[in-house]
Amino acid sequence: MSACTLKAACLAVVIATGSASSAAPARLADTGVDFCSDGQSQVIACGSTGQDAESGLDVTRPGDANGRLGLRYTRLCNSGEPAGQGHCPAAPAAGNARDEWGCTRDEVTGLVWETKTSDGGRRDGTRGYTYYTPGYDPEGQYGGPHDATGYVHAVNALGLCGQHDWRLPTPAELLTIVDMGITTLPTVDPRFLPNTAANLYWADGTVFRNPFADELAWGADFAFGSGAISAQFRSDQRPVRLVHGAPVAQRFRALPDDPQEVRDALGLVWRRCVEGMTFDGTTCTGTPLALGWTDALAHVQQEAAAAGIAWRLPNAKELGSLLDHTRPGHIDPRAFPGQPADAQWTSSPIPTYLLPRCVFFPDGVTSICNATTMLAMRLVRDR
Repeated sequence: MSACTLKAACLAVVIATGSASSAAPARLADTGVDFCSDGQSQVIACGSTGQDAESGLDVTRPGDANGRLGLRYTRLCNSGEPAGQGHCPAAPAAGNARDEWGCTRDEVTGLVWETKTSDGGRRDGTRGYTYYTPGYDPEGQYGGPHDATGYVHAVNALGLCGQHDWRLPTPAELLTIVDMGITTLPTVDPRFLPNTAANLYWADGTVFRNPFADELAWGADFAFGSGAISAQFRSDQRPVRLVHGAPVAQRFRALPDDPQEVRDALGLVWRRCVEGMTFDGTTCTGTPLALGWTDALAHVQQEAAAAGIAWRLPNAKELGSLLDHTRPGHIDPRAFPGQPADAQWTSSPIPTYLLPRCVFFPDGVTSICNATTMLAMRLVRDR
């Protein structure tokens, strides 16, 4: 399964997304990648490579007082009050009391995350849970104290941080809190997401295209900076981090005056088709252009210069946000019809191996790929 082995609003055509659980957060956090790579084994100077480190919030809003580079967090007390407001201290200690730290709000996405404890209880960061379903429950553990669904019920009954609608995040939502630019484990900012395990965390979604689909569930990895999304056996004991917040209900809009582009509620504009293909009013036709990573980066820069539009290769969180794990093709076919079977490049290298990241939509996974592999590319720009 590895990818390597506005005109007036009245003119807009809304492309409805799937269920609320499949939608992405209101904005995307940046990756934290602040270096450029030759795609093989060497760090190179940034400047005109077209790589991740040359754009985004980690460039325009650097600093790490409230989160490293473009990441921004606020601690919340168990009462739901932000640090420094009401009865919540400016620097609340972690704990279970009303005026102690229990959650963290991502100021970029607007999502609120459960913080893990180190007290040996159910929310302890070292605790693992199975993730069975009513349709696949060979051990009779579904909804029990050692199962992810039972954990969701327990935290909602607790009313953590004043909320009773905690849920398992989607893989794309988990991806937003991964710091993809660090090599220390786990790959999150421990000042705001403490007691995180360097492990794969369970996520909401349906596994398709696999003979063991009923036995598998999605997760996102917090080891090695990859932020890899993959499917694992539901019987595995994996950590859980719950999220609170309303997903975007209507994410994509296609404008009749520019059918080759799709507007994204996350503040992005996407090419509707991968390079080499064209939207004919119904679907994308043609042959996908497949290039190695450095050639793909150069191609995108040439396209941007020729069009006079700041197109770029999407970073790993941007491209990963298009993954929809409620659909067999793992992407919205109304927004992006005729999706090819090819994996697609991102502009984000991984810090441990300096290889580029890629997204394989047919299998719904993110991975790292050899830079010489010939992959497709989908262009994006800021709105």
